[in-house]
Order: sequence, then structure tokens, then C-alpha cells
Amino acid sequence: MDRFYAVFALFFLLGTIVRSGECNQETPIPSWIWSNPNPAENEKVFFRREFQLPQDVVSASITIACDDSQRLIFNGHEIGTLNRWNEARRYDVLAKLNPDGGNIISVEAHNDRGPAALAVHFEATLKDGKILHLISDAQWNCNSEAGDGWLTIPYDGSHWPRALVVAKMGDAPWGNLMSHEKPLEIAKLIEVAPVPSPPVEEQITSPEPPAVPPVEASSDH
Repeated sequence: MDRFYAVFALFFLLGTIVRSGECNQETPIPSWIWSNPNPAENEKVFFRREFQLPQDVVSASITIACDDSQRLIFNGHEIGTLNRWNEARRYDVLAKLNPDGGNIISVEAHNDRGPAALAVHFEATLKDGKILHLISDAQWNCNSEAGDGWLTIPYDGSHWPRALVVAKMGDAPWGNLMSHEKPLEIAKLIEVAPVPSPPVEEQITSPEPPAVPPVEASSDH
């Protein structure tokens, strides 16, 4: 029984990919997240999100925006930094994927003063044209201190609280920095052969844990 729950705990931690709609489904929209509703001046917050992917990924990118600045790490690799609170940047991370295991997005975010928030959108395209999404939401974990090993998998993040959704994409003061109607400059262009059929979009989420049966009282006590 202990082995069963250990395996399930790892499965729940890494997350799964579930269907969110057919090809006419709108792309999932990232939320603005932070660790608390009242950011402090010169506050630093660390964010992390673990997930799994299938092996037939042909393109992968991360779009990120942060008020005021951020440092993005993917699977332990330094991806880039951005010090403009009112801009978003997209990075090609295909070469940094870990197709045989878990993947992790890590962000070191910093607030100078006033409002603070982070928005992230991971997108991967499979060989069959299906598109997978992972967005910033309340399933992310965050902490005021990183600690050793926070960039790796496995990592015991049980003491990391869940992130707080502080605004919807489009809300003031940040607005819609990730509009799909306005193309973003990409750090490295992704060249992918066109697929013949319309893509099916899915969102990467974490499953709900199963109900644990109550423990019966022992007759020895």
C-alpha cells in the first residue's frame, strides 16, 4: 500500500495532460499570479511548476511577463531575463525538453515597488498537430526562499504554498501582454513543418487526488 501511494504522489506532482476542448476551443489564457495580494517593496518570489510531456513534441515555447523583472529557468537551464514590467517575451525551449521524464519551469521574480505579478504560457506542438498548453494559475507553487534543489526534479516542495491569482489577463495595470492577435518577438524562431489537419488544443493540468479511506481504530488500544 505504501508503494501505491508513493507512485501516485509522484504522478500527482508531475501532472498529466487532459483534453480541454476540440479544435475550435480558445487557447487557455494565463492568469497573473503572485505569492500574496499585497506585494512588498523589493520583494523576491520564486515560482515553480512541474509537468510531463509525450515524446513526440516538435516545437515548444515559453512566453513570460513579470512586474517588475524575472529570471526564467527551464529544466535547470538558464533561458533568459526580462526587466520590463509592461512587456512579454517568448523563448524557444524545444532543445531543453526532457521527453523521458518530468519538466520544470522555474522563475525568480522580483518586485521593485507597487503591484507585482507573473504570467507564463508554455505551449508545445506534437507531430500530429495537437497543441498542449500550460499556463500560470493557482496550481503553481511559490515561496519567498528557493532552497537547494528547487530547480530540479524530484524536489520536496510540500512546504511551498500555492500561488495566488491576483488578476486576469487584460486587467489593469498590466493589460493583455499575451494577446494571440499581436505576435511577440521570439528569442529563437521555431521552424516546424506544417501539419495538414487543424490542431487540437489541450491544457496540462494536475489530477485530483483520490479519496483516502478512513483508518479504522485498532482493537489493541
